[in-house]
Amino acid sequence: MPLNHGLMAVQSQAQSAGNGISNAFNSIGDKLKSIGGAMQSFGNEISGVGAKMSVVTAGVVAVLGASFAKAKQFIGTYESAMVVFTRKLQGGEQAAIDMYNSLVKIAKGSAYAQEHMVSAGQTLVAMGVNADKTKLYVQAATNAIAAFGGSGQDVEEMANLFGMISQKTNLYTMDVNRMVAQGIPAWDILATKYGTTTQAVKDMASKGLLPATESLDTITLALEESDEASEMFKYSVHGLAAELKGGTLTGTLDGLNTSFRTFALQLLDLDPRTESGRANIQKLNSVIQKFGVFLEKMGEKFAFVGEWIGTAFEKVAV
Repeated sequence: MPLNHGLMAVQSQAQSAGNGISNAFNSIGDKLKSIGGAMQSFGNEISGVGAKMSVVTAGVVAVLGASFAKAKQFIGTYESAMVVFTRKLQGGEQAAIDMYNSLVKIAKGSAYAQEHMVSAGQTLVAMGVNADKTKLYVQAATNAIAAFGGSGQDVEEMANLFGMISQKTNLYTMDVNRMVAQGIPAWDILATKYGTTTQAVKDMASKGLLPATESLDTITLALEESDEASEMFKYSVHGLAAELKGGTLTGTLDGLNTSFRTFALQLLDLDPRTESGRANIQKLNSVIQKFGVFLEKMGEKFAFVGEWIGTAFEKVAV
């Protein structure tokens, strides 16, 4: 019988795949057993609380669900960015790790989630911006947007604008106005740079006389100026994102989201910032890929079922 042969083949494939998956998860199983034992002991201690604890339990389950969702989202962002960093930055894997760590550091000093900083950096590096300027542009965008009260998405868009300008030969009026719209005093900074009036600078931009990269570096360096003696210091937003983080609801909520994500990553030992976490992500990828192959083979074994259904439909149609 075709069905019996199909089931026997699937059973054999399932047993083989199951053994591989079981071996891959042995170490995780041991960890979960120890966690389970600890949780059982904890449960015995609080069993007298009864129904009141059910409310807390529901809350814990909700928190865990949110944590795992955050972890999944962050790992996806991390993996995508690391591929770009490794391929585009000089220095390979180590340069990629350094870039990632620098972007996370910028995020921690702001009210914005790490995903926004990593995505912004990924966009810039993909455009061909080098490591040092990527860090400068993301930091400048972060502080400038924080000063204007913008969102993490605004930071990404500003960093993207910086990246596009860096690829141009000349800086035009529309480019500068997009920065001004986000609270960056770009015309004033350029007027100070060239020792002229803002109107004169606008005339230069309209005629395509402003060198794009030089002008962009002037603007971003002015935004990050920390020397109070510099004439550019009056335009500086250096460190402003960190100052605004502590006393804002946005910063507090983002800190909570970051805690959710970190908790889940550490619980599963899938934190991409650690060597063991990166190794486990690779192992998990391998296991999932093997399981996917198994499912494809299982589908092939049951291909005849589709033929049966097609024949049945034909008979009904007649």
